[in-house]
Formats: sequence, structure tokens, C-alpha cells
Amino acid sequence: MIYAFPPNYREVNIDFQKRFEEIVDKRTKIFYYNEENKEYRNVANFIDDGHLNKNGAKIFTSELIEYLKHN
Repeated sequence: MIYAFPPNYREVNIDFQKRFEEIVDKRTKIFYYNEENKEYRNVANFIDDGHLNKNGAKIFTSELIEYLKHN
């Protein structure tokens, strides 16, 4: 099982991520998007604060595919 945290236009909720990591099975892999990617700070890649648009989704999907290839 792999859980993926997609980007949103708000600040990353570190407390939520920590709680999530504590409750999932330790064998579970968790994919976190690359917070350093400036495209995830570009409002033009979002429909609203929590949802990527088509272009943003393509960027995220490409990143996720690369992760899946190696994990």
C-alpha cells in the first residue's frame, strides 16, 4: 500500500502528516510531493486551495510515477 499526499496551495500541515505516519502500518509507504518544486506554489496550477487543475495534476502525476517506478 502506498499513500500519496498531493500538493495544495496552503501550508503543509506537519502535525497532520506526523499523526498520519503514527497510525499507518509501518510497512506502508508514503509519498510526499516535492515541496521544493516551485510549480506547487504557482496559483495557476490550482483550481482552488486544495485541488490541482489539469496542468498541476500532470506535474504531480509525473512526480508520482517516478516514485512508483523506484519503489
